Amino acid sequence: MDYPKIDNDDLSNNLSDEDIANQTLAKASDKNKLLRFAKSVNICDELSDDQLNAIAGKVLSGFTEDQSSQARWLSDTKDALRLAILAKEPKNTPLPNSANIKYPMIAVASQQFAARTYPELIQDNRIVKTEIIGQTSPQIDLLAEGVSIHMSHQLLGADSDWEESMDKLLTSLPNIGFICEKTYFDAEQKKNLSDVIYYRDLVIRNDPFTKNIKELRRITHVLHVHPNDLVSKQRSGQYDKQNVSDIINYYSTTELTQDCDLYEQHRYLDLDGDNYEEPYIVTVHKQTSKVVRIIARYTADDIEKNSDGEIQRINPIHYFTAYHFLPAADGSFMSVGFGTMLLHLNETCNTILNQLIDAGSLANMQTGFMDSGIKIMGGQMGVDPGQWTKVKGVLGQELKAGIIPIEYKEPSTVLYQLLGMLLKAAEQLTSSTDAMQGMQNATNVPATSMLAMIEQGMKMFSAIQRRLQRGLKDKFQRLYYLNSRHLDEEDYLAVLGPEYRQMPNIYKTRAIKVLPIADPNLSSDAQRMAQSQALMALAGRPGIDNAEIYTRYLKSLKIPNPEKIVSADPKASNPPDPKMADMQQKGQAKMAEVQIKGRAQALKEKEFISKLSKIEAEITQMQSNSLKNVADAQAIQHGMGSTDFNNRLEAIKTKLSAMAQAHQQASDANTSTTELALKQQAMNQQHQQAMTGLDQGQQGLDQSQDQIDNDQQQTGQPGQPDTSSGQSSGQGDESPDSGVDQAPDNSGNAQGSQ
Repeated sequence: MDYPKIDNDDLSNNLSDEDIANQTLAKASDKNKLLRFAKSVNICDELSDDQLNAIAGKVLSGFTEDQSSQARWLSDTKDALRLAILAKEPKNTPLPNSANIKYPMIAVASQQFAARTYPELIQDNRIVKTEIIGQTSPQIDLLAEGVSIHMSHQLLGADSDWEESMDKLLTSLPNIGFICEKTYFDAEQKKNLSDVIYYRDLVIRNDPFTKNIKELRRITHVLHVHPNDLVSKQRSGQYDKQNVSDIINYYSTTELTQDCDLYEQHRYLDLDGDNYEEPYIVTVHKQTSKVVRIIARYTADDIEKNSDGEIQRINPIHYFTAYHFLPAADGSFMSVGFGTMLLHLNETCNTILNQLIDAGSLANMQTGFMDSGIKIMGGQMGVDPGQWTKVKGVLGQELKAGIIPIEYKEPSTVLYQLLGMLLKAAEQLTSSTDAMQGMQNATNVPATSMLAMIEQGMKMFSAIQRRLQRGLKDKFQRLYYLNSRHLDEEDYLAVLGPEYRQMPNIYKTRAIKVLPIADPNLSSDAQRMAQSQALMALAGRPGIDNAEIYTRYLKSLKIPNPEKIVSADPKASNPPDPKMADMQQKGQAKMAEVQIKGRAQALKEKEFISKLSKIEAEITQMQSNSLKNVADAQAIQHGMGSTDFNNRLEAIKTKLSAMAQAHQQASDANTSTTELALKQQAMNQQHQQAMTGLDQGQQGLDQSQDQIDNDQQQTGQPGQPDTSSGQSSGQGDESPDSGVDQAPDNSGNAQGSQ
């Protein structure tokens, strides 16, 4: 069914002029009320007691509802922190004062994360960098540089506690997994403050439907203050006078001074009655449910209206920055940390470790059963080492038979192996391996392989640091907003200098975006150095800014003020010295000459290697010839004279000596190469072996000649060979191989020398 459209103009036409005037006055009144609320220090003065009581009821009920939604997260976090702080707890099972050791699994993982992350946040004494949105200009660049310098000075100045709070945050975040920080301007101290909120003091709705902390309808911060602080704020006009007086009377009835709890809830309320809830901060005392303060969480510039003058949207001012470690597996808003992930694994390791210690204690103890019939002195009996204690009235056999010891098993090796497996799984889960902790034995591991191992181990840490960078970006943008509202120009001019005095306010431009200076992708000095060296390889090429490359390289080396070393203007560098240029040219020419000589030397080495190969072949041939000559010596007994053989042997020796001398001269020219020296040594050994074979052949020949002379003297015949011997010798000259085959068996000396 189609319904007719209702036109607002038709409705307005049916109203009288008086009704239209009343509506206009009402809208103007609502507008004036919201503007008045935005400037008010405490809106409680404009609300009735019934309205304040109703608001207090909403605050308390919302707090209870949100607290129940995060009950499970709080319970797991509490148990994890108990293990992380290594709290000492007594244990009396299975024995009194049994071992109750807590393995520092969570503590080590958290400390490793904090140690790797904290140095990366500060680089060259800066925390904040800027990014220009849109077109740039020299003036905008200078303004952006001023923002980076001044905000870094704000956070790292002597009167700032940012480093202390950030150190605390980085230590707690890996354990808890979710931490919030409240950033605001303190009117009394006249500066921006940041408070890291304890996990139990922040109550929000923990469900999978919340994507961002800015989308939450309620955020409650539990404040623990002294009653004297309530009186101070009451007299300064920040807290409601009557309600604070009632709270002070409540505490005056008790003898002991107690800390009071305040619920500071950032929520939405409809205080102007237009059915649109505006963002406010409501502070309620927990014990008395009294509202002590209500302030607006918006300014007049944050109110957006439609064409009819109605409030369409109010942009709230956000105070809280959320830091996430690892997203929860169930998709809930509050993230988890190493404490929740390693809770059950750490408890299991603690149980196994304590069982091993208890088993070792029982094995070291002596206990058992004793027969009541044994008559010995009552009470304790001490036995010192090396001493024997006398027992009266008991025989040795009876004493031995009446005492039965109980033997306990040694600690189980299976449990020990299981403990090692669980610890290895924890290291893999937290990336706390030896390589990541700098304890890897890298004796035989190449540098590139080690860098690859470290880079792979840093993957999870890079993802966590990226989440941390998102939180820091939100905080820095919050600080930028507070500086634009509350910072006096003289404060940043005192830091930046007079050159900024004639320029616009550095915090009034929308073209500047503030970001953390840390890079989540570069988590180690090794990675940063590798990237810088890759850039240095591009230096000197066309279209490359060498000054920027040198600056980044010096920054990777953590050299302070690299911009003072590297000049961006090429004209500002010192002109080259003519003498130095001439020396450089001569050096280049000398280098070219050395290279040419090196190539020639390389060719000579190749020729020398070929000569060595030839000489080796000749030596091998000579060895074979020497062996054959030794065998031929056997035939001398049948007709060869000693003179001919000696001449032949001397010729062979002369040839070997000449070749050895040539080899020695060639080797002396190239003694610088180890390989050639080794070859020379091998060839000398081969030459020595050949000469040794020839000497042995000569000895055999001499012995054979002596034997022939003796035989001739005994027979009285001159030393002339017979016909058969001459024929054998002649055949040996014509065919040495046949002479060796026809050698007689009685030449044992020649064979032995061979």
